[in-house]
Amino acid sequence: MSVGEPSHQTMRNGPFVPLFERMTKEALPALDDARARWGLAPLSAAREQYMRADRCMVATFPTVDPAADAVPERVHYVGPGFAPPQERAGDMGATRRVLISLSTTPHSAQPKLVRSLLEAAEGIDAEFHFIGGVVQDEELPGNVRASGYRPIEELLPESAVLVTLGGHGTFVRGLAFGVPMLVIPFEQDAFNNARRAAELGVGRHLRLDASVAALGEELQRLLTDGSYRLAAKDVADRLRREYRPEAAARIIAELVA
Repeated sequence: MSVGEPSHQTMRNGPFVPLFERMTKEALPALDDARARWGLAPLSAAREQYMRADRCMVATFPTVDPAADAVPERVHYVGPGFAPPQERAGDMGATRRVLISLSTTPHSAQPKLVRSLLEAAEGIDAEFHFIGGVVQDEELPGNVRASGYRPIEELLPESAVLVTLGGHGTFVRGLAFGVPMLVIPFEQDAFNNARRAAELGVGRHLRLDASVAALGEELQRLLTDGSYRLAAKDVADRLRREYRPEAAARIIAELVA
């Protein structure tokens, strides 16, 4: 929500902030009623909650947010709702699984993207695994398998590349498990996450309407260029150092003491 950022930096959020305010506008009277019961002043927009709060807790790692060094002192990164795994054992260079985790919420561009990824997989010496039930009746190439919902943490340790639409939950897990990724952003924070993957050196990104050739080229690069694995390992090490499971509890305890 660009808490504390200069106005020119909020542009990177695109339409998300005004969209958020439009979505919450009708609920504002009920929100103000709840605030009044706690002796809090009314809001002119829901976004003001973050500006007026004594503490703002951001549920991610500082490394994930390029603005982490510029936020006000009242903003604290408390980590996502999972513990980072221990360091990956052994050399993962021989691992050839491409894990494809797209949104479980259907959208108009998804069928074409799935077909393009299936075509790209045919020309790559790797195992492809689609999760989330996004592959329906397509005839699968021999190196492709598909399944319904699976906890992504079960599959990331043995994956060489993650393909994701860039939603925070999947994106931050890919970082925490040290898996290079191809981000194909669809909406909201995914565009920021795609750029962040490139900045950290852990991944590449493409448009949602990328061609089969472009998908194949980027996947081959991520599978064969060891610099992405090294950068992903480095970022995963950073996230383990940043993890503080008690951070949110400590902040709340300080406020109510």
